Amino acid sequence: MKKNLEIGILFIAAILMLVVFSLTISQCNLFEKHYDLTVILKMVGGLKEGDQVQVSGMELGRVYQLILQPDTTVKVILRMDTKIELQTDYLIEIRESSMIGGNFVYIHQGTAGQIIDSTQPLAGKLSISGLNEIGEMVRDSKADLKELLNTAKTVFQRLERGEGNLAQFINDQGLYTNLKESSESLKNILKEIEKGQGPLNKMIYDEKLARQLSEAGDAIVKTFEPVVKTKVYAGAESKYYVESDLFISRFNIKIYPRPNRYFLLGASVLSLDTDGDIDFKNKQEGDQYQTLVKGDFLTAYEPVENLIFRVGLLEGKPGGGIDWEIPLSSTFCSKLTFTLEGRDAYNSVKDENIDENINGGLFRAYASAQLWNYLSVYAGANRIGHGSEVEFMGGLCLEYLDEDIKNFVTLIGLSR
Repeated sequence: MKKNLEIGILFIAAILMLVVFSLTISQCNLFEKHYDLTVILKMVGGLKEGDQVQVSGMELGRVYQLILQPDTTVKVILRMDTKIELQTDYLIEIRESSMIGGNFVYIHQGTAGQIIDSTQPLAGKLSISGLNEIGEMVRDSKADLKELLNTAKTVFQRLERGEGNLAQFINDQGLYTNLKESSESLKNILKEIEKGQGPLNKMIYDEKLARQLSEAGDAIVKTFEPVVKTKVYAGAESKYYVESDLFISRFNIKIYPRPNRYFLLGASVLSLDTDGDIDFKNKQEGDQYQTLVKGDFLTAYEPVENLIFRVGLLEGKPGGGIDWEIPLSSTFCSKLTFTLEGRDAYNSVKDENIDENINGGLFRAYASAQLWNYLSVYAGANRIGHGSEVEFMGGLCLEYLDEDIKNFVTLIGLSR
């Protein structure tokens, strides 16, 4: 009982330290009240969960969930840190953070009219991106530019014949000479354009060049957009396995280059007890605990919405898992996840310093509830398929969107 009490106190203290550390780093409040806004859009332009929501230039929330509707519209749920009031002339718009990618939701609360019920679905729109806006401007102005050049040609022809007030005004020989030389130069340029020569002709009339410029802009966006839109989550978790007297604490980052794929990099710290069912090197030398560090590297893919497959190194051994996520609309509990994972057991390789006394693979099944967007609680069973050796497991995890690590990862991606 004394040993179990000590372990319990150690476990609680470790979790409290993780909570304080995470809250300090992320500057978030797990118990802060949230307010949800529901926005309906025809297109979201690559908006992702976790993107910023700005009101009057201030970050007051995040994109919480995107749901495709049967009518092909998209329902976007914005989770706000502060309750805001919207008037009848409000504006909700998806904008680009930069010309090469990255999105945020812009909200203008409105300045006139009555305050509306913001608990009802709101209308939003997608703004034109920077490069597309330039392309639209060029296309819209193409006819006007041609007309302007034709008008300029006519004006200079009249000047050359000495017609009009302007021609009389420039009869001054010195001014006339300078202006005539300029007129001749511009006339030559216009003639080159008419004949299909010169760079201006290519810019105005050459459809191939216009297409190449457009493709070049698309290539720039395609190259840099995934880097800019990458999201990075930092996490720390601790799980306790009762019969094995084993603590496994993991510190990791998840890198999301795309919404349906992530890479997990981290390390698992295994704290083994001499009285547990797991044998380890130097167990008989009187040490009460043995701490070992094992690497984690997993790649995950979501082929179907809310169903995630993971494969790679789990606690230093080949393994993987399947996660089935169930999003919830509750502010307290935002998501339930059911997980089945497994890895090669320690004892299959000669001279390993751990023996879990299991032949074959080690399998776990557990459920987790995500609370307040940051905290998750685990409960389930370990050593499944080994009869009476099946044991209870439980734990906590803290995970949050980390902008500093994201910026570092972005710099690495841009340098590549």
